[in-house]
Amino acid sequence: MKKIIFLNRYSLYDSLLPALAKTAEVVCLLHESRTDLNIDCVRMVPVRYRAFGIAHFFNKIFRLQVIFPVYIANFERILAKEVPDVLVAIDFYHFSFWQALSYKIQNPEVKLVLMSETKAFPNGWVRRTIFSLFLRILQTKLNHIDQITVYTHQGESFFKKNLPDRHSVLMPVPIDVNVFTPSKEKVWLIENTLNILMNARYASYKRHEDLFLAVKKIKQLGKAVKVTCIGRSNQSKEHVERIVSEHGLSQEVEFLNSVSQAELVNLYQRHDVLVLPSYNEAIGMVVPEAMACGIPTITSDTVGANVYVKDGETGFVHPTGNVDALVQSLKKLYDEELLKKMGSAAHIRITNEFTVEILQNKFLKALKT
Repeated sequence: MKKIIFLNRYSLYDSLLPALAKTAEVVCLLHESRTDLNIDCVRMVPVRYRAFGIAHFFNKIFRLQVIFPVYIANFERILAKEVPDVLVAIDFYHFSFWQALSYKIQNPEVKLVLMSETKAFPNGWVRRTIFSLFLRILQTKLNHIDQITVYTHQGESFFKKNLPDRHSVLMPVPIDVNVFTPSKEKVWLIENTLNILMNARYASYKRHEDLFLAVKKIKQLGKAVKVTCIGRSNQSKEHVERIVSEHGLSQEVEFLNSVSQAELVNLYQRHDVLVLPSYNEAIGMVVPEAMACGIPTITSDTVGANVYVKDGETGFVHPTGNVDALVQSLKKLYDEELLKKMGSAAHIRITNEFTVEILQNKFLKALKT
């Protein structure tokens, strides 16, 4: 049985690891502070991630919460003990990837997989310069990398443009369709009201105001509409509440705190549509979760989760920041038959292409190529 070691825990893949463990020994390196985390059939190895002290300097002293490239302390000793057949590293701008690459060069029989969330060059000349340096070095080491997997169409395009000689495998995050399921007693447009769900942190790039402006225009057209906003924390919530008040939507918008997974599924099932109008959203897992629960979605065209969406079939995609286009999409959904058709298509698309079992097989197939 092969041993696959994931050098970093990527929480969105937690459902995939037990599936892989059915055919391989799966080990996940995990920060030593997370001793409470367990994943079925996956062995956790506590490690220390380090960033040469700069993370402590910026985040603890100045409280900037900046993400820095990290390396794994005692990396060689850990791998000497574990003896992996496959190493899986998350993104090439972490020093841990370069540690894995060094190990691969010394042990060519080991397969090295690079999983990347990268979609574009970062903003800011410092970050962009460092990122570009990592990318240039990567271009010279491609012969040591057995497989590159990406999560989104944007990631696929990025690597095709910047690493044209190396094909990347599109490997979206899987959805547990045993958890996210449609309601058998779904009722659409209750009292002719379009019930909208937005499940997103109260951050500016999520563009809550785009949705509120669209809802205001829908209301002015004489249509009944309700919005439920779920936030993961109360940070910046007051700003979003103020926007709601300024647009006269206090009766139309309800705010909920973070909810349990079971309640989240129930919320998906109770709403008519999920809206995510974010600018440059890395993925946006709320989109496929809602689709699996049988409701259509409306997303901006810079949402990574559009890899799951079929525009016009499972929902609608509009240009980021185009409120009028968002309004037009919402207006179309005051049609029970269209909601049913799109909700059903969304559920079928997830169950046919993005389940844990399907993507487990795709990952294992990619390892063999």
